[in-house]
Amino acid sequence: MLILLKIILFLGYLLLTSILLFIGALGIWAKNFKLGLPILGFGIISGYGVYVTYMWYTQPLLFVTIFFMVVAALFLFYIMEPNLTFKERFLSPEQLLKEGKKKKAAYKYQKIGKYEEAAKLYEEMDMPESAMWAYEEVRNWDKVASLAEFIGKREEDGDYYIRKAREIYKDKLSNYRKAAELTEIIARDEGWYWREAAELYEKVGDIEKARKCLEASLEYYKEEAKEDGVFYDDVAEDYKRLGDKEKAKEAYIEYIEYCKEQSEEDKGWLRHVAEGYYSLYKLTGDDSYLKEGDKYLERYKVEYVDENIKDEEYKKELIAEIESYKK
Repeated sequence: MLILLKIILFLGYLLLTSILLFIGALGIWAKNFKLGLPILGFGIISGYGVYVTYMWYTQPLLFVTIFFMVVAALFLFYIMEPNLTFKERFLSPEQLLKEGKKKKAAYKYQKIGKYEEAAKLYEEMDMPESAMWAYEEVRNWDKVASLAEFIGKREEDGDYYIRKAREIYKDKLSNYRKAAELTEIIARDEGWYWREAAELYEKVGDIEKARKCLEASLEYYKEEAKEDGVFYDDVAEDYKRLGDKEKAKEAYIEYIEYCKEQSEEDKGWLRHVAEGYYSLYKLTGDDSYLKEGDKYLERYKVEYVDENIKDEEYKKELIAEIESYKK
């Protein structure tokens, strides 16, 4: 047992010595004497630990070991609160405030779980991001949303905060108007959000704003459809919402033709042909579109589903999903 202890201590001090001497030498080479010299000193003491372990001088070994245990404890004590001086670690947040050290007081409040007090101090110091995270700890969603919105609009690359604020306004506060306004900001770069902005404005009864967003959505999808015909489905949807049934019908026909072309190479597209006809049936009430939809649905079952899908339950779910378009 004693031999094992000697081996462990010897190898431990040998490894510690090697690391400390290397880092110390590196620091001196880099002319960082404030770092290099103290570490080099610790390396020499650790080297002495190697010697006394090898010779098994128990009393010096004990002193060296205690020395490094104290150093390790002080180092851990320091890294737990690296922004505070030794004295400040023992002061309360209120005492730090009296000394005018708001940032350190806020940090102290956070450490003891007084997040509201910390957040207020961060706001006073114009540190909205820190304030936001502190308010989030206590689920003060009004403050979190307003601060996230503020940061998002102030920062050049504030997209993350705009989205965060939008989700909170929509999902936690049910403030659909604010959510709609922020969705508009996102939609300027990502056009598929215009329709969601319209839906949010509809929730608060702002029909004029909702219509403008739908018109913006329509323009976005019309441009997309020039590159990829699959977007004619979205064009039709926006025309339908705007009350232009004739234009919606034309867009659905374009969509169906595009899907027919695609189905020549991939029979999976037959489902979209069927869905397009069912959408036309719902829009116009013309039974001929319903019949065409049924015809293409049957083709989809035979030419794609039966050939590629073995799970009978999944087949039923898939067909039911397509048939929902005609209800």
